[in-house]
Amino acid sequence: MEYREIVNHYKHGILNGSPAVGERLPSAREIKDLHDTSLTTATRALRTLCMEGFAIARGTTGTFAAVPGGGIVLRVPIVGTRLSGVHTPGGQVDVLSAALVQAPPHAALAMELEAGGLAIRRESTITRDGQVLRLSVGWLPGAFAEELPELLSLAHIWAGDRIREKTGRKATVEVDRYYARTAEEHEAGVMGIPVGSALLVRETRWHDDDGVIEFGEAVYPPGVSVGCEYLEGDPSRT
Repeated sequence: MEYREIVNHYKHGILNGSPAVGERLPSAREIKDLHDTSLTTATRALRTLCMEGFAIARGTTGTFAAVPGGGIVLRVPIVGTRLSGVHTPGGQVDVLSAALVQAPPHAALAMELEAGGLAIRRESTITRDGQVLRLSVGWLPGAFAEELPELLSLAHIWAGDRIREKTGRKATVEVDRYYARTAEEHEAGVMGIPVGSALLVRETRWHDDDGVIEFGEAVYPPGVSVGCEYLEGDPSRT
């Protein structure tokens, strides 16, 4: 069984109360036997459940069922593949920082890195008419740093496009997650809004058959909305 099938199996169960929130999930070795898969696939499935908020790992105690944000999850299953990012016509992209750093726990989990693994962190804004419409942080596996040193520069490049050009790896979106929270000091300063302002947050994980290529976190200030357009064909970035 593929890891995404395993993830969907447990997500569906959690959303329907079996297993209940707080109940221990099978270990990776148990999932391996239950679903006739490899230990690597089972481990990846558990990490994905944690990253998407449907499980919480508690050290050596085990992994337990959860609901993202501790609240109600509204799901929109989409049959198809999203290949492009959020379009911002007329927006100016500025890269604020780019560095090879130790991935924080949530980013390491999302990218399936070992704890303390290295990741490329790229922070950027999109501005239009003097207003910051988006502040985002893109996390990429540190292994790309040697092959694509331009990812550590402040040049405006689409990381996914450059990775595809240099390595042949073509990423598609595996998961989008939206939620709301309030602005922290750094975010408020960059966007020119009061600390504690409401933010729309979008987390996106891009992957291919070989694993995660990029984990993105973007925040949008009050007055900015994100609309999804359902189009036929293969839309390109504009």
